[in-house]
Amino acid sequence: MRLSAKVIAKSTGASIENAKKFDSYLNRYMNKYGINTPSRVMAFLSQVGVESDRLRTTREYASGSEYEGRTDLGNVYQGDGKKFLGRGIIQVTGRANYQAVKDHFGWDVINKPELLEEPNKATEVSAWWWANRKRSGKYLNEWADELNPKDSIYSGNNSQVFEQITRGVNGGVNGLSQRKAFFNESQSVYDDIKRQVKTWFTKWWGVSLIAIALIGSAYYLYKNVKNNYGQEKNSFTFSWCFSAWSKRIFCISRN
Repeated sequence: MRLSAKVIAKSTGASIENAKKFDSYLNRYMNKYGINTPSRVMAFLSQVGVESDRLRTTREYASGSEYEGRTDLGNVYQGDGKKFLGRGIIQVTGRANYQAVKDHFGWDVINKPELLEEPNKATEVSAWWWANRKRSGKYLNEWADELNPKDSIYSGNNSQVFEQITRGVNGGVNGLSQRKAFFNESQSVYDDIKRQVKTWFTKWWGVSLIAIALIGSAYYLYKNVKNNYGQEKNSFTFSWCFSAWSKRIFCISRN
């Protein structure tokens, strides 16, 4: 998968400039964490658009004071609310979640929570969190699989499923209308998303086939030369034929 900055910008509401700042990280980590189908891409990016304010920030604008004493977030010490406010392009919030990040990645985000503001880490932690987040017994990627990327996000099954995804990300439905609006915008570049999602697989599958064929052909050439040279010290003849998909591409001969 290789999403363009245009697709990222359209799906998050970001400027092209901001989309370009994140496109390499988004492509790397969305692939890594299985956010690699049109419906998953569209669901994830539409949530990112709101959580990061159109890829403008990796830190929430509020002070975090409202999280003080939130034991459900693991904030058990004075100052935890402000220290462990939301960071990332999907905002990781609270001591418990920061501890989970430290346990998984080994990053010392308990003593240095600002590490999650770095674009690289902000993107990976958000993709990882998304891939491991459950809502009503289903992972967010599984919820996204229930979306029809061509149907309206404002009615029917799509609307209900998208609300579940939003609750999984936000804990409520804050910004739901804007999240839906970003999804709706991503539908306008659905054909691009569908094509770009397939690009990575097609490219590397083709490269892998060619590499295997070349290695096999090189080995065949080596054995042919060695055998012929051993039989005739002063001259040798060999023919190397390279075939792919049952079609002869070229044949080299030497006397």
